[in-house]
Amino acid sequence: MSVVTVTGAIQAKKEHVDAFRSAFITYTKACANEPGVLVFNTHEAIDLPGYFVAYERWESMEVFEEHMQGKLLADFVAATGEFIEHAEDPRFLNPLAEGVVK
Repeated sequence: MSVVTVTGAIQAKKEHVDAFRSAFITYTKACANEPGVLVFNTHEAIDLPGYFVAYERWESMEVFEEHMQGKLLADFVAATGEFIEHAEDPRFLNPLAEGVVK
């Protein structure tokens, strides 16, 4: 099995940025306990408040797909759906080179 790296981006509605940010932080912390997660980091664009990006690494496509079908994500989507202006399709990434992590 090979590691899966994926990104996703969400633009929150202007009137719901704070609520979405709070829910996204809570969701991110919960994802740390998901089986097979190696990295689950979330970010907000400095120059575009309300534009959020997730960077995820999973042990395999199988565990990623289990996460995508799981209760944690379903509950997050149900709780935040009205806050979202637009969600981009996930992007799967191929590694080119390892950098330095300090």
